[in-house]
Amino acid sequence: PSNEQLMARANGMPATTMRRHLAVLVGCGLIIRRDSPNGKRFARKGRGGQVEQAYGFDLAPIVAPTGYENSFGTNNNCMVHCMGEGYRFQQVYDASLFGDEPFFVRAIAFRYGTAGGGALGQPISRDLTVTLSTTAKAVDGLSPIWAENPGADATVVRNGIVTFGPGAGTTAFDQIIWFDTDFYYDPSLGNLLLEVLHNDPYPFSTVHHYFDAVNDPNDGISRLSGHVSWDEVPPVGVDSLGLVTQFIRVEGEGNTQPVPEPGTLGLMLAALGLLGAASRTTWRR
Repeated sequence: PSNEQLMARANGMPATTMRRHLAVLVGCGLIIRRDSPNGKRFARKGRGGQVEQAYGFDLAPIVAPTGYENSFGTNNNCMVHCMGEGYRFQQVYDASLFGDEPFFVRAIAFRYGTAGGGALGQPISRDLTVTLSTTAKAVDGLSPIWAENPGADATVVRNGIVTFGPGAGTTAFDQIIWFDTDFYYDPSLGNLLLEVLHNDPYPFSTVHHYFDAVNDPNDGISRLSGHVSWDEVPPVGVDSLGLVTQFIRVEGEGNTQPVPEPGTLGLMLAALGLLGAASRTTWRR
């Protein structure tokens, strides 16, 4: 939909306000621009009526592994919640899950799994160091030696307290870790490696919950889990299990824009819903 259509659906929102909100949505990675050569937004359908090519706003973050966007996996794991100081895990994602184009990752998101009891009853906080890198290691081929897995571009994207909310108990990826620094990822250069290191000293709150996960040798993800002091992780810590993960991405130039204040974010999310509704209305015509 054009800006004029969006302004009309927003009860006459001024053009400058609409452009500003769209820019913030793009900057936060909640939507992605896919511009046509002439700058217009439209969809081109094939003979069967299916959209073959579309220009405008892409509202869909990437979910890995594929096929779990709206359905739960068959496993669960508390790797992010229940480990203490010095425990870490590395999870590798096959490059084929991300398409062909490079992009910046601005955040990752998880959800509570039904196999682990559903939504959490209270918020909890964890002191985490989150690192992303491009790795030459294959899925189900991580080395049991920690240092052999990260790539040369390893970047600490978040370091500090992360608070996880109660959750909605739905398939929505509502447990988000926003990054302090965007990570540039080019799928043509290798697989993506996520590493989470726990800095919480013992004893720490035992309240934790389980995130949605899958355990399938063919799902395109696998993990390494254990303590940093171990020279080599035992076989029990190397398996095909992995957390179902949503990647909030940005195309173009990344930055370190802070997370919006709650009031601003609410307004932006309302605009995001408006974009989705307007897009569906336009493409049905």
